[in-house]
Amino acid sequence: MWAYRYARPTPSEKRNSRLRCILLFYYSKEVGLALLNAHKSKSIS
Repeated sequence: MWAYRYARPTPSEKRNSRLRCILLFYYSKEVGLALLNAHKSKSIS
């Protein structure tokens, strides 16, 4: 019975996972922009 309870995410866990997804998305976007800018400045100089 405990396995069934742990398999189903609680509302707080759902909210946390969504927050983590949003944070991960923004973080990867920032990193991508930084890499792009670094690549641009390297190719210009």
